[in-house]
Amino acid sequence: DFTFHAQDLEKELRETLDKHGDADMRVNPIEMDGIPSLYDMIEAGKDKKKKKRRDTMCRLAEFGVFALCWFLFQFLMFPVSNRPKIEFQVSKKIEYSLTQFNIAEQRTLGLRSFANISDQSGLEAWLSGPFKRTVLAGNLAQDNIF
Repeated sequence: DFTFHAQDLEKELRETLDKHGDADMRVNPIEMDGIPSLYDMIEAGKDKKKKKRRDTMCRLAEFGVFALCWFLFQFLMFPVSNRPKIEFQVSKKIEYSLTQFNIAEQRTLGLRSFANISDQSGLEAWLSGPFKRTVLAGNLAQDNIF
C-alpha cells in the first residue's frame, strides 16, 4: 500500500530533526503537482524514443546520399571509354614529333632529341627541324592528329 498522510510524514520529519539536533533546519514543502505522473513519464519516454528514431533515419539518409555521391564520383572519374588512351597516344605523338630529330639530322648534328640541346646552334637546328616540320609544315594535320 503506497498511501501516506502528509501530516504524519511532517510529524516524523520534525521528530527526526529534533532527535539529531537539527530542529532549526527548515524543509521546503514539495508540491505534489510538480511531480510528473507515471503516464507523463511514459509519454516523455515515447517522445524521446521517437526523436531518436528520426535522428537515426536522418543519419541513414545522410549516409545514403554520401554513398551515392561517392559511387557517382568513382564512376565518372574512371570512364569506360578508351578516350583517355587515345588522348595519351596523341600527346605522345605530338611530343615525339616536336622533340625528336630525324635520322639525317641526328647524324649531322649528333643530337637525338630536344633534351640533348645545349647550345645556340642546337636550338636553331631544332627550330628549323622538328619544330618547323611539326608546327609550321602541318605535320600534325598530315598525321591526322586533329
